[in-house]
Amino acid sequence: PSHIELPHSLVDVVVNWNLPMHYWLKIYVYIPMKQQYGHFPSVLVTYLASALLHGFNFQLSIVLFSIGLF
Repeated sequence: PSHIELPHSLVDVVVNWNLPMHYWLKIYVYIPMKQQYGHFPSVLVTYLASALLHGFNFQLSIVLFSIGLF
């Protein structure tokens, strides 16, 4: 237990949890949305897409949405 590396931020956890999913969402959802609508709406849509890809579980959707707001 003394060699466990703790994440430094919530962003580290979200990005490194599932790298292929992160890169896919970034390339195909976040970047096109950001170019057209700006940063905040693109973050919310990206987290909505992530929630849908995870099976649209209500509890998970709320957690992902709150992380997006954070």
